Amino acid sequence: MKLWPDVIQGSEDWFALRELRPTASNAKKVITATGKDSASWKPYIYEMTDAKIRPRGVREATAFAGNAHTDRGKELEPLARNEFTKIMGLAAAEVGFVTRDDKVWGCSPDGLVLCPKTNDVVAGLEIKCPDGPKHQAHLDGGVLPADYIQQVHASMVVTGLNHWYFVSYCPYYETFILRVDRDGYTAKVEDAMDRFQTFYKAERPRLMKFKGNAPEVIPAPQPEPETADLL
Repeated sequence: MKLWPDVIQGSEDWFALRELRPTASNAKKVITATGKDSASWKPYIYEMTDAKIRPRGVREATAFAGNAHTDRGKELEPLARNEFTKIMGLAAAEVGFVTRDDKVWGCSPDGLVLCPKTNDVVAGLEIKCPDGPKHQAHLDGGVLPADYIQQVHASMVVTGLNHWYFVSYCPYYETFILRVDRDGYTAKVEDAMDRFQTFYKAERPRLMKFKGNAPEVIPAPQPEPETADLL
């Protein structure tokens, strides 16, 4: 596990680290929740090579830029992390970005859980701050929600950790905390990640040949001079 502890999530350095790498948050584009290869391998590779070809500002002009739910998550995440620490009695260190030792696959944990005795990293932390109805569904279900199965298991693969805590936090409700352990599905995720990585490395040089030139800057039309200016 390679750590970038000083990189702030959402910063320019963070984007530079993650844009050209497959990440755990996109693992559902590589493997399904049932353990089968996703049909999105090629489209995901197109996304990553596009990140190398077009500037981020150009791509973001037509991309998802967040909404009230993502803003809510950013605001509540520190409270959720503190709630986890208070309930579990475990410290959670913040970290900007993590990759596997080969520096290809990466993830952005919401925290790395520390052993109280040794201060070693023993688990990761994934925090979600949904609205009330969805949080109720997490509490009522009592399991890792299907939307996050691939992300959590891929994060364990990236970090080499055997445990990952999933936290669902919503003010006025009790907090849902679930420890997810490595299992047979994790092994399937790791196998798919390895095969996707090999495929990506083979495809990327060919796709990068599609790169062209940046568009020319066309001068803005100048206003017609007033008649008096011509005399």
